[in-house]
Amino acid sequence: MSEVNKHLPTLENMNKSAALIMSSYNLLPLMQRSLEENKVYVHEIQVVVNKTESRLNDLKESSVSVSKAVSLAVEKQTNIEKEVKLSNEDIGKLKQHISNTDENIKNRLTKLAEYLKISEGNILARTSQLDTDIFKTEVEIGSMVDKVDEYSGKLGQFNSNVRELEIDVRNLQSQNTGLFQPINVCVVLAFVLIAVLFYMTYYRYDNDGTHQRTESHSTPPFMPQQILAFVKFQFHRLQMQLSQKILNIKHQRPSSILDMIHRVPVLDNKVCVLSFYSESMKLHRQLVESALATSNLEVILHLIRRHEDILTIPPARYIFVFVDFNTRNVILENPQDLGNKKLVAVQAAQKLGADVFVTYAKDIESDQLRPGNLYDPELSAFTSHDVLKDLEKKQRCFSVYDTYNNTQKESIVRSISR
Repeated sequence: MSEVNKHLPTLENMNKSAALIMSSYNLLPLMQRSLEENKVYVHEIQVVVNKTESRLNDLKESSVSVSKAVSLAVEKQTNIEKEVKLSNEDIGKLKQHISNTDENIKNRLTKLAEYLKISEGNILARTSQLDTDIFKTEVEIGSMVDKVDEYSGKLGQFNSNVRELEIDVRNLQSQNTGLFQPINVCVVLAFVLIAVLFYMTYYRYDNDGTHQRTESHSTPPFMPQQILAFVKFQFHRLQMQLSQKILNIKHQRPSSILDMIHRVPVLDNKVCVLSFYSESMKLHRQLVESALATSNLEVILHLIRRHEDILTIPPARYIFVFVDFNTRNVILENPQDLGNKKLVAVQAAQKLGADVFVTYAKDIESDQLRPGNLYDPELSAFTSHDVLKDLEKKQRCFSVYDTYNNTQKESIVRSISR
């Protein structure tokens, strides 16, 4: 019994074990089901792990590429830093150079301003003196013309006296028909010499035209017809010489020059640039060529130094008259002025039948015109002078410094293309 009792705990344990085994046997289907589910889950995990490994490999490759790119970027950054450092050094040198250059420019500009100030004073003084000389010259020319007219009147009076003398001599000859028949050649020559001395003594004018003999002359007695004819010949030649001088002077007057200009039936399809100073002709041509860059018109030049040059103005269809800047801003003179070749040149070009354009050049105030303006509004001559006023109405008046602006070019092209 004791032996049996000794083994009783063991049996109890066995019973428990058997109970456990039975319960485990009941749990086996559950464990199998769970195992199957775990297998599926494990398979899914394995798939995810495989994908993760693949991705990890890709990331490793990308990491290597990124490392290389980072290395290159670091190397480039180092190079850029070196270049920036060099650039900073260059900029520092450039700033120093600019500072030195600015100082030099300031010094040069200061000297230039002083020189321009001195030059302006000299130019103004010379211009004032030139205006004074021109005025004196005009007065002298006017005085000369008056003297020539006075000589012409006195010569006419002298011819009247000669005619009276001729009548008196003929009356004396009719009363003394046979008195001079025996006179030989020597006596005739003597009388000729006396007649010349008589002319030089009693009817000679001094060089200044201020002295003339006022004593009344008596009819020379017994003057032969040969001597009278010689005296008449000498006076006639003097009259012709003075008449020619008067004609030459009058030919220089505008009215006579315009009378010699005639309208041309057919004008050449060209553009004539008309200048009054040879030094400015190149600038004038450049101005016209820049305005007519799109046209195929030939540009020709003509220089007017004297009134006689007006007679040879080319018969061009378009004539551009250029007047250079002057201190009085006189673009075209008045008709009564003696030195009025600019006015006469414009009138002659119009009389030819050309389309005339007038440009006032080298005017500093016209360097920056307001939009839409063809000339500086301060230039009152364009609206007060009769000839310019008519041209201004047709948009043929311009003022520039050294180039036409776009508004002026468009106006010129528009006028020529009509």
